[in-house]
This record gives sequence, C-alpha cells and structure tokens, in this order.
Amino acid sequence: MVVKYGMSYEIGPIVCDTNKNSFIESSTVYSDELIEKIDKEVSNFIHIAYNKAKDILSSHIEDLHKVAETLISKEKLDGDEFRSLLTESL
Repeated sequence: MVVKYGMSYEIGPIVCDTNKNSFIESSTVYSDELIEKIDKEVSNFIHIAYNKAKDILSSHIEDLHKVAETLISKEKLDGDEFRSLLTESL
C-alpha cells in the first residue's frame, strides 16, 4: 500500500515502486530518509491491523471458543451452522 500505491499520510500520495520483485532491490534509488519513513509507515499499518484484530477477537472471545469447541468435535462447519452458533449467543 505504501510503496506501490502511495497510500500514506506521512509520505503522501507518491508511488515508489519500480516494478522489481522487492522494494529492497530498488532501495538504492530512494534516500535513506524516505526508506526509513516507508519502514515506519508499514510498521504502523501492521500494528494498527494487529491491534484491531486483537480487539475484535477479544470482544468476541466467547463466540471464538464456542466455534473452536464445535470445530474440535465436528472438524468442519457450513455457513448455516456457523451462523447458528453465533446467533445462539445473542
């Protein structure tokens, strides 16, 4: 998102991709300051996503355990069974 599509408030709407397989390979084209900003932005996105996922799972921990216990005994659930498990807790 940050390098290929320029989606960053910190760096701005610029595209840093050079169509190589890895940003690392092309890093000599960019200043050390820009590379550091990109690293911070990517790290920030990862931390935000991790914390959001953790909050969602924590707030639905009982449902998570219910689904896990059912999967241990049944091994698989179809969509209707999954929805049924989650609506039972409402």
